[in-house]
Amino acid sequence: MAKDMMVRCEEKRLHKIDGKKEMRWVQLGVADLSPDASREIRCLYCHGQVKLRTQKESSGPQILIEHKSRQDAERCQGSAQYQGSHQRSEKPVV
Repeated sequence: MAKDMMVRCEEKRLHKIDGKKEMRWVQLGVADLSPDASREIRCLYCHGQVKLRTQKESSGPQILIEHKSRQDAERCQGSAQYQGSHQRSEKPVV
């Protein structure tokens, strides 16, 4: 998969369903993430832990997502370090 695929992730957000509040994972682009520092985000593909990283581009800084775990990065199809055999994270964010 392409390196630029890591500009999307999943964020846990509060939803109200049938009068009950519950947390659900929502697919988002990096630009759409909530500014809340306590947000929970995970990889869209392997559900592993990820962090935000700023990459300097000629058009200005670009925010990307990268795995916290090298093992997750090597096993995830969305990662630039993908080794060719996609697997879910050994420690998924639930």
